[in-house]
Amino acid sequence: MSQSSSFSRSDMGLWQWPRTTQPTVYWWILGVCLTLLYGVTKIHFDEVARIAEPLLALTGLWCVARYGQGVGRSTAFGFLWAIILIQLLSWGGSQFFHPDWAEPYPKIDRMARGFVCLLVAWWLGGFERNVLVFWGLVALTVVLSPWIGGGGWPEFIAGLNGERIDMGIRNAQHTGFFYGIVAIGLAVFAPRLLQKGRYRLLRGALWTLVFIMVLFVVVLSQTRAAWLGLGLCVVFSAMVLVWQQRQHWAQKRFLIPALGVLLLLAILVWGSYDILAKRLMTESGVISQLLSGHIQSLPYSSIGIRIHSWNAAWEFIQQRPLLGWGGNGRSLVMAHTAWLPEAVRHEFGHLHNIYIEMWVNYGLIGLVWYLAWLSWLCWQSYQAWRRGHLATDMMLFMALFVIFWSCMNAFEAYLNFWTGVFAFNVVIGGMLTLLWRPYWQKIRPIQTTGASESLGRYESLGR
Repeated sequence: MSQSSSFSRSDMGLWQWPRTTQPTVYWWILGVCLTLLYGVTKIHFDEVARIAEPLLALTGLWCVARYGQGVGRSTAFGFLWAIILIQLLSWGGSQFFHPDWAEPYPKIDRMARGFVCLLVAWWLGGFERNVLVFWGLVALTVVLSPWIGGGGWPEFIAGLNGERIDMGIRNAQHTGFFYGIVAIGLAVFAPRLLQKGRYRLLRGALWTLVFIMVLFVVVLSQTRAAWLGLGLCVVFSAMVLVWQQRQHWAQKRFLIPALGVLLLLAILVWGSYDILAKRLMTESGVISQLLSGHIQSLPYSSIGIRIHSWNAAWEFIQQRPLLGWGGNGRSLVMAHTAWLPEAVRHEFGHLHNIYIEMWVNYGLIGLVWYLAWLSWLCWQSYQAWRRGHLATDMMLFMALFVIFWSCMNAFEAYLNFWTGVFAFNVVIGGMLTLLWRPYWQKIRPIQTTGASESLGRYESLGR
């Protein structure tokens, strides 16, 4: 049997391989290995990921250009070229209007690195199974963080005693961010994980333990934005369930896991009431003062620093509303706002809000670009779901991820940290590979995506 014909047996093993000879087997094996290596090493073994990431990007770009059948001319790549142009325009404006503060050269990688998702999507090959395997491996590295880079069980005990825990992931906010995404995935994909089959009881017990542990870490991280984001996800999910009651579907398949998730959430909130209440009440006075309109006199607490920095950013935005101040705009705000306390100016170089940072850095065109990029991803996912090319739980996960992502980024600019860039590349890379169905059909004339592939028994609902 020839090498290409043996490689075309796509259903062999856990990973599905494309039935095509272009690119060759060597390219696919190399790209997939680099993608998986990037996924499992980025959080705790970054020195390895720093080698894998550019290699998967370069090999992916070559294959997209050579064999992509139009992928490189897709709208997703268009958003990449657009943000590169926007960064160049903003940098040019900074050189013209304030050369003393401008960066010596445009650092287009600031935003371009968030488009590694395009190459991740390529190497996932358009297969739903590959997406789930990739997401599962990344989620596993997050779940095992306490014993890989964190303090293990003693850190849990410290968290129970009131300390904020981070499990070795930058800081507690970013820990809450990662574990919140994993919690959403565990909840949404519970029907798949708990479907009938071998070891169902064992799988159910393991899922329950992991889900409780993940939620526990979110609580102990004391990240209020993560709590708010997950709360919004619960509200949205409840609305979806109520709406779907009018559709023709097997309600128990989704309703029972949903009720189980809500029960676990209720138990966790009850058991962690003291920690939650203490953290929520810490800045109740600041919130009351903010609602009363006394912004200038707000203390420089966690919330106060954010409000004051946003106020300072608005002064800068008014001066350069269209093109912004360049890629270093956020740090210019903190460094050159004289009325900010010196300690705050030296400690913080960012604005804790991706929307404000996009506006300060790249102007209104940058902010509009960012909102358009997110909106396009959501719309394309919805359209794919309506056409039956995307499973319902995949669509729901995408929706909840965007809700959680948008909420979290309102209080910290995760897209400007490696944590947010990585999470975005992983999740959006998985979604894009499924949205590229027309291109995969040109590359190989077989169906590779959607609810009808590996989980066709999960009906696409409400179309």
